[in-house]
Amino acid sequence: MNILHKRWLTPLAFFVIGFALYASSLHNPFIALDDPMLIVDNPAIANISIRSVKHFFSTFDPELYIPVTFLSYQLDYIINGLDPFSFHLQNLLLHIVNALLVVLLLKKLTKNQIGATIGGLLFLVHPLQSEAVLWASARKDVLSACFFLLSMLSYMKHTKKWYYISLMLFILGALSKPVVIVLPLLLLLLDTRDGRAMRVQTILPFFCVSIVIGAIGLLGKMQILAHQTLLDKVLLSMRNITLTLQHVVWPTKLSLFYPYTEAITMMTPVFLVSLIVVAALLMAMLIRRNANQDIVFGMCWFLLLLAPTLLNFQKGENFGDIYITSDRYSYLPLIGIIFIVTTYMKHWKAGLALALVYCFLTVQQAGIWRTDKKLYKHALRYYPNAQVAHNTLGALYYDEGLIKQAADHYVQSIEIRPTGKAYANLGQAYFSAGVYIEAIASYKKAMELNPLNAPVQLQIGGAYAKLGQYQKAIDAMELTSILDPHSPVPYINLGILYEKIGKHAESIEAFQKAENRGATGLR
Repeated sequence: MNILHKRWLTPLAFFVIGFALYASSLHNPFIALDDPMLIVDNPAIANISIRSVKHFFSTFDPELYIPVTFLSYQLDYIINGLDPFSFHLQNLLLHIVNALLVVLLLKKLTKNQIGATIGGLLFLVHPLQSEAVLWASARKDVLSACFFLLSMLSYMKHTKKWYYISLMLFILGALSKPVVIVLPLLLLLLDTRDGRAMRVQTILPFFCVSIVIGAIGLLGKMQILAHQTLLDKVLLSMRNITLTLQHVVWPTKLSLFYPYTEAITMMTPVFLVSLIVVAALLMAMLIRRNANQDIVFGMCWFLLLLAPTLLNFQKGENFGDIYITSDRYSYLPLIGIIFIVTTYMKHWKAGLALALVYCFLTVQQAGIWRTDKKLYKHALRYYPNAQVAHNTLGALYYDEGLIKQAADHYVQSIEIRPTGKAYANLGQAYFSAGVYIEAIASYKKAMELNPLNAPVQLQIGGAYAKLGQYQKAIDAMELTSILDPHSPVPYINLGILYEKIGKHAESIEAFQKAENRGATGLR
């Protein structure tokens, strides 16, 4: 393995392997989850200006504070507009660079070039990393990881100049995704492992950055944190840890979603087992902290970097969906486990064999990201209780004109958890199929769950008009005009409806109100 000492060979090999695994995915489209909100339909991405930069630094995404990530999207837009290729390419390049940084980090930690290279290779090809690489909206994970690793490597040079560089890189990482705010704790842990006294005063500026960014990030999470009891939070966190460990060791049945829809109690087997496993793991780390320092260091790395994501389990409409974890949450924590594996691995050939298995699984995993439909079908294959997958898949079928298939998925979504969005989509499917009574019933269910939804109320009026029930249609349009007083659309419809029932004065008045709200060409 002396060939590894040629400095150019490892970067070349990593770039070749990285592109071999993911190059076919560079032409993938944006996916329907988060990409429209964060990139495609985000006007600030295309508006390259001081104003857009100010916007990035004063808003959330809507939960996370990630201004530097938004700036990286602007870079993609400058290069190639909204072509997904440049967004995917930057993710892949960042991932390959991160794998090379892992090699450097492991080399410093283990003093073992071969083991460090194997570790970086495992990081590069592990199937769990696919989500962070292939999902444009996961840019925050690969970008923050890059700054995080560079910051740690700079700190480990132990010079004044590199100390300030490390601090600057840490700030950029925290502004890419707040998950890296645990870095100061890892630096203290690193000093202890290397036999140096804990330099709390030296790391104090890092802690200050963590506190500030953490406090800002907490503002975006307040609503989520308020929806579960302390016991629920503990049990779901324990399950997050065990499921992530399971996927690190045995990366199969990976999914975009890991939903949980059953009761959350101490006696539920999956939570009880998770609690016991985590408690036993922590106890073993405490007892063996001196005898197995590398294992303890690796597990502390894993747990500390996973910790900021442990409470990020509630999503969806009114935060009603619970997801145990996401693959991208393991992006940096994985390094801790890789450190343990490579430290205790006796033969490098075993590492290469493991990497080969991971390559095969990663190619399979990358294949499911080719289209939205593949991605959501794959999620439902292993987790049929993912209501958002049913709802989104229904929308994809609807866009293809397959109304029956769309309605079937909307119904399944509602059976798992009724949401205003699913009922509204079902109503639209019924409306398109000409089943207006059923459409109205679904729309009204949507309004019960979200009484301020003006577009749905507008559709109710449209369905009544199709049935010839013009007075009910007028009542619905009047309510729409109250819910959305600045839109000319309900007034245009009111003008048409009043005309149909012979109320010409009311019709003229409605058209005048529409014109006052920006409608043109009405006369």
